Amino acid sequence: MKEEFAGINAVSIALNEIEAAFVKKNEHYLKCLRKIDCIAVPIFDNKGQLIGVIDISCMNGLTDECVFMVFLMAKYTEYNYAALKKEMIKQKLEEVELKILKLTAEGKTDEEIAKMINRSISNVKYHKNKIFEILNVKNVKDCIYKAAKMDLI
Repeated sequence: MKEEFAGINAVSIALNEIEAAFVKKNEHYLKCLRKIDCIAVPIFDNKGQLIGVIDISCMNGLTDECVFMVFLMAKYTEYNYAALKKEMIKQKLEEVELKILKLTAEGKTDEEIAKMINRSISNVKYHKNKIFEILNVKNVKDCIYKAAKMDLI
C-alpha cells in the first residue's frame, strides 16, 4: 500500500512494520480518514510468514476492550490457522481423491489404484494431478508427507 493511495493508516503501518499499529483520528494523512481511530494487528502462520492483518476502525473511538479483542482475534487466527487450512484443503478434495491419496500412501501403483476403485488409469492420474495442485506439491513423496502431516491419510 503506497501512502498516496492508502495514507497513514493502521493496516499499512502493520504491514510495513510487521507489528501492531494504532492510528488515532488526527494522525491520518488523508483528511477523509481523520474521523476514525484504527488498530491493526498482523497475523502469522506457524512458519512466521505474514498471512494477513486484523483491523478494527471506529468513529466513536476505540476502547481498551476493542484493542484487546483485535489482539485476541489475531492470536486465535494464528493458533487455529493450521486446522483451518487443513479443513479448507479437505473440503477441496473429493471422496475419490482421498481414496487415491490413501492408496498412493500405501504404495499402490496407478494401475492397481484404477482397478481397486473401478476407474481408468487416466482418471486416476487426473485426480492425482488435482491432489498435487490442491496440496501445492510436485511429487508423490512430498504429497504423502504433506497429507500425513495434515492428517488427511
